[in-house]
Amino acid sequence: MVTAAVSALLLGTAVRDVSAAPQINRVSGEDCVLTSTTVGNLLTDLATAGIPGGSPETPEIAFVVVYSLNLDNDGQPVRVGGTNGFTGPVICVNDQITGIDPTTQTTDIPVPATGASSVTTLDAEDVFILRYRLNGGTNDGDVEKVLCHSTNENTDCFRISPLVDVD
Repeated sequence: MVTAAVSALLLGTAVRDVSAAPQINRVSGEDCVLTSTTVGNLLTDLATAGIPGGSPETPEIAFVVVYSLNLDNDGQPVRVGGTNGFTGPVICVNDQITGIDPTTQTTDIPVPATGASSVTTLDAEDVFILRYRLNGGTNDGDVEKVLCHSTNENTDCFRISPLVDVD
């Protein structure tokens, strides 16, 4: 329910397209390409997590969205025009199987440009991330997130928190 409410709120906001060059306060896309070594390592990580290759399909890594936990905007440090700041999340693609092009939330799907006569909407997935800072207690000041993602009729959520220092 929270995902639906937040999605409805976001629909009314102006959403800028992904940018090729990293910018302050913007999602960064197009410049981050996953190397074959990185894709191989991620496939190994998936196998370790119980998602091996083979039947019924081979795992596919089309793109990865990189979020930070402790940096502003969920992003990475960037310097633009002499100003320091943080990007938003960074989208990295496997350019062997995935393309990425800037667009906007309200731009029509470019059916004529692709040669298709129409499109069929398969589903709408929602991703909701709530970022917060703990106040007081033993973890005072820690930044955490709750990430929720919908798949078909299911919504799964996870609390993401920094690891406790073990000295």
